[in-house]
Amino acid sequence: AHGHPGVLIEDKGAGLALHWRGAPHAATEVRAFADRHVRGRAGYRLQPGDHVVEFVPVGTDKGRAVRRMMQYLPFRGRLPVFIGDDLTDEFGFDAANIQHGWSVLVGEREPSAAVFALPDIRSVHAWLRENAY
Repeated sequence: AHGHPGVLIEDKGAGLALHWRGAPHAATEVRAFADRHVRGRAGYRLQPGDHVVEFVPVGTDKGRAVRRMMQYLPFRGRLPVFIGDDLTDEFGFDAANIQHGWSVLVGEREPSAAVFALPDIRSVHAWLRENAY
């Protein structure tokens, strides 16, 4: 990141993410760095996203988190609602769909497992105000 102003490192606890939205010219080099240093490392995998690549422990994703959360009160017996705008959210969409919940993509991307879509964050806020009780 020091060699590419605009590339950010995000500490995610058990993993980390390299973001290049602020340095789009560095995308190829950041991806190559991630591939060289993480691919094949025991216990970790690469998770590509929108202007980001995450180094995450194998067996973890947003879908697993949704499935796990739904086992605990106050979520047990309810329908999950998963809203997201990134490739990493596809796992969450799948988990919500399997549990007959709602999956909502913010923005546009084809293909997506999301059943519903909203065009932008402002629309998400309006939808939540209208439907949350």
